Amino acid sequence: MALPTIATPTYRVTLPSNDKRIDFRPFLVKEEKLLLIALQSEDEQEIKDAIVQILENCVHTKGLDFSTMPIFDIEYLFLQLRTKSVGEIAEPGVRCTKCDHQFQIKIDVSKLKPKIKKDSTNRFFLDETGTLGITMKYPSLDSSIIIGDDDNYLGVLISSIDEIFTEEEVFKSSDHTYEEMEEFVESIQTSQLDKLLEFYREMPALEYKKKCTCPVCDNKFNIELRGLQDFFI
Repeated sequence: MALPTIATPTYRVTLPSNDKRIDFRPFLVKEEKLLLIALQSEDEQEIKDAIVQILENCVHTKGLDFSTMPIFDIEYLFLQLRTKSVGEIAEPGVRCTKCDHQFQIKIDVSKLKPKIKKDSTNRFFLDETGTLGITMKYPSLDSSIIIGDDDNYLGVLISSIDEIFTEEEVFKSSDHTYEEMEEFVESIQTSQLDKLLEFYREMPALEYKKKCTCPVCDNKFNIELRGLQDFFI
């Protein structure tokens, strides 16, 4: 006789980037095991693959490509999975700025959501005449490992270019090799590159700011958590 099937609830969440509604179920034991194994490995690619696999297992909505979805959508969606599966309270570790003591704090992660600036733009002109420009897209898991690496900002930036446009033509980055895009970016003036980097640095992300008090030395200091890696990884 076959064992009974355990019913799981279905939840709905709206993605921050485009207001698309996503239906999903909570983690099961197999997803929790998959994530724990990946975290224990401390391998960035393995962690990324585990997150994508868990989302593919748990999300019911069809036609989604989690590898190319903006990172902050991935973070928010994964956070919602976590709250419905494990609980709304996360306990990340923080380190005292004075005595270096590490301790845990409690955060209600159900209240966290990436903020998108209403006046933000993804189009940047590279010359004074306004005839040459770039359209940017938010970094995805394919273009940036979930554990960020500031030293690789140029590579992430190149992968975040969607189009290069002139008055007459539009050049899709997907139609060109990485080496061709790299050569183009390296020809940009430093002042113009700073504008592109600002778009990258200010992209939406899960953020949490709080003043903490060290339980050992009573030192008061401010913390800022940003992205999944600070909350769970």
